[in-house]
Amino acid sequence: MKFHLLILRNYQLDFEFNCSLTITVIAVNGGYRKLKTPTTTIDDYFIGQSSQKSMMFRFDFRKPHHCLLDGPCSSKAFTVDNDVTKVTGVQ
Repeated sequence: MKFHLLILRNYQLDFEFNCSLTITVIAVNGGYRKLKTPTTTIDDYFIGQSSQKSMMFRFDFRKPHHCLLDGPCSSKAFTVDNDVTKVTGVQ
């Protein structure tokens, strides 16, 4: 069995406004087994599958500001559409 593991310790990520971080995990399986008979040994291979999943994190460090603080304003103070999504390819 073969494992690949990346561990980042004491690594500082410097994010700015509207930065994003995407983490992708890939898993692959498969391999073989040795079948021993009284006269021979046979390698029996398994054709594996792979799977990949990604998750994106977006960072917003700016304090909210609304035009109502500056004077008369006609826009809504706060609107949220799908603050957490499970949709891939979010723009």
